[in-house]
Amino acid sequence: MIKDSNLTYKDDFMKEYYVQLPKSSQIGESYEHAYEQIEARHFAIFGRKKYKNYGVFRAALSKWARVNRD
Repeated sequence: MIKDSNLTYKDDFMKEYYVQLPKSSQIGESYEHAYEQIEARHFAIFGRKKYKNYGVFRAALSKWARVNRD
């Protein structure tokens, strides 16, 4: 798990999403659930959401993934 204070950085937020995906699927939840868990942590720390909604997050994730392919 990434330190909460680092969730403000796009790279760390996206990496944490990929860490949370298996945890969400183990309990039968969706991709959106993984996003909501991270967004809730971000809101608790910074008092605002990082992304307006899941659709905006998915667009940002797609751009981030294109740039950061390994």
